[in-house]
Amino acid sequence: MLKLDRYSESILFQCDRCQHVGELFTDVVEDEGSFYCWGCLGEMKNKKTKKGEVNPKTYAHS
Repeated sequence: MLKLDRYSESILFQCDRCQHVGELFTDVVEDEGSFYCWGCLGEMKNKKTKKGEVNPKTYAHS
């Protein structure tokens, strides 16, 4: 989801999970068409890894 902040010089993105707003790649990451903050992405990766659904090397930036 895109959000414009009239006080920011860049386009901000909102985490689809926790609604955190930040700049792409520094605060928020695009993953398969959805946007997640680093915290949510890490939590999701950990849950999937514990279930054996995802190879830990899939998400190299966590």
